[in-house]
Amino acid sequence: MRIARVTGVSGKEHVYLVSTRLLDGVRSFGAMERNVFLRGVLKGAEFCGIEVLTFCLAEREIRLLVRVPHKRAADATVDDLELKRRLTVLYGEEETAERWDILETKNKLGERGRYLARMHDLGLFMKEVKLRYSKWVNRRAKRVGTAWCERYQSTLIDSQDRAAMLEAAREVEQFAVREGLAKSPRMWPWCGACLAARGTHPEAVAGICTLLGASIEQSMEAVRSYVEWVCDEVRSMPSASPKRSRGAEWEGDFDCVVPLSMQAPNLIAGAIVYGAGAFVDAMAERSARKKRESGIEGRALLQRARERPRRK
Repeated sequence: MRIARVTGVSGKEHVYLVSTRLLDGVRSFGAMERNVFLRGVLKGAEFCGIEVLTFCLAEREIRLLVRVPHKRAADATVDDLELKRRLTVLYGEEETAERWDILETKNKLGERGRYLARMHDLGLFMKEVKLRYSKWVNRRAKRVGTAWCERYQSTLIDSQDRAAMLEAAREVEQFAVREGLAKSPRMWPWCGACLAARGTHPEAVAGICTLLGASIEQSMEAVRSYVEWVCDEVRSMPSASPKRSRGAEWEGDFDCVVPLSMQAPNLIAGAIVYGAGAFVDAMAERSARKKRESGIEGRALLQRARERPRRK
């Protein structure tokens, strides 16, 4: 369990590998539960303006790879038409009409601000998704409380390093194989690679195209190359070796070199930051600087509080 939280670089989009686990005593994911949760993830992502690059739903744990835009820049692009569309995705047409009437009759800027505050933020996206699933579980099981064990865990991935993002995506795709639920990601119908290969999940196809930098016209070739690479990787990976190989080039038609990792399970998911050495060092320095600044600020506030006249 990590004891520190590192945010992305200001002004840039952020990519995160996210994991969270069901609470002990809550029924594990079956087919219906996975479908309900996945629908909630996609609705929440569209409302929040977050892109789900790939995912894997196991029995008690989920893994997501998501791309979060820079909040201030993304908020500025949400006009009234886009806001109404996102509300419709999350609440449906009838409830959206009621909420829109309230928005127009009350302080419009204040109401818009309440909705925008929930968008383009990883923590609020996960809160939305997990809360909605907890409510669904509680209605069916006639229980109360959360369905989740603690809060989610996240690893910041270098969004400028496509190889790092693909390594993180591979770890997500292989999660069901690591858990012993399937022999290959192609055989596990609740991961991005499988659903994209079947052609029944446009969001999974779009996420893979984003990972590879492929266009819409290249989507079929991108999915084929990606799925074959992920599945071959699983078959060739020694289960007990924690070491890394020197690297192997990506065999698809897209401009990217990805190291062929022979790594222990959950290597990336157990980290705070993942990427090239320069990126990791920069994030560590940024985190240390923020801690130093917050400490100085805290001491200054304490000193001012001590100097404040006391009431007799």
